Amino acid sequence: MKIEKCILDTNLFILLLIGLYNPDAIKVNKRTSKYSIEDFESLRSFLLTVKKIFITPHILTEVSNLTDRIGGKDVYNYFEIFKSVAKSHFEIYTPKDKLLDSQLLPRIGITDTSLYFAAKETNSIIITDDEECAPYLESHDCEILCLSAIQEYMKS
Repeated sequence: MKIEKCILDTNLFILLLIGLYNPDAIKVNKRTSKYSIEDFESLRSFLLTVKKIFITPHILTEVSNLTDRIGGKDVYNYFEIFKSVAKSHFEIYTPKDKLLDSQLLPRIGITDTSLYFAAKETNSIIITDDEECAPYLESHDCEILCLSAIQEYMKS
């Protein structure tokens, strides 16, 4: 499976960042406790094979807001990783009026609506583990790749 372009959804972006920061923190962090170090390793290894990874300003905001409770003296180390990873991705912006006028907005919210438009504009696959949103995006002709599929691929 060769993926040229993808967009990483919020939860998996957080898993990537927490894993890069401290793999042992994956199990104790509120946002990543459902994942394992193996999940992180599979995701990280897979992303290294992707040519272009896109993010939206909405994903960046969610990730920042959902991980701002790291605290302690290591918060600066975490945010250095956050900045480095975010800067290595390509930003895709969708004007607010396009997002607000979309019929998708009431169903999946602004961040996932931005994922939809970014995927369409860049012809990218959305990498997510959002079990509610993924089928909805697929029904609107987005290509979705779930973490479980990545794990199976990385084992082969």
